Formats: sequence, structure tokens, C-alpha cells
Amino acid sequence: IGGVTGHLLEQNARAFEQITTNLAAYRILENINLFCRARDNIFAILNDMKDMPGIMSQMPPLPVMINENLADSILPTPPQ
Repeated sequence: IGGVTGHLLEQNARAFEQITTNLAAYRILENINLFCRARDNIFAILNDMKDMPGIMSQMPPLPVMINENLADSILPTPPQ
């Protein structure tokens, strides 16, 4: 996958690797910004998919949704 979506997915992969490293080293608080960035990237990808012409805009919803209430209770609110 290339373009903006590919870049955002790569950022998320690096963020999740760092989250794993932080968890192993008991550096839990350092993960908050990483989780926020991953969440924001996921929202950006989903919004971009809605705006794409053709087959991508007709894709069915993903089978798993982000529990926004739970995420917002733990993480800072995403920028609008």
C-alpha cells in the first residue's frame, strides 16, 4: 500500500512496536501519545477511504470498531 494510507500504516506499525517495547520496560505513560497517534491515523485512513472514488468507497465497514467512548476516557480527545 502506498501513498498517504501506506505512510499512516507504517507510522502505526512503528508506534505499536514502540508500545510493545515500552510495555516490556514498564514505561506505560510513554504510550499515551503513541496510542493517540495510532488512533488519529486510523481515523484519517477511514475518512480517506470514505472519500475515495470507486471500489474503496463501496467497501463494507470493518468488522471491528474503535470504542470511541473508552478511547476518549483514557486518551486525550482527537483534534477535530
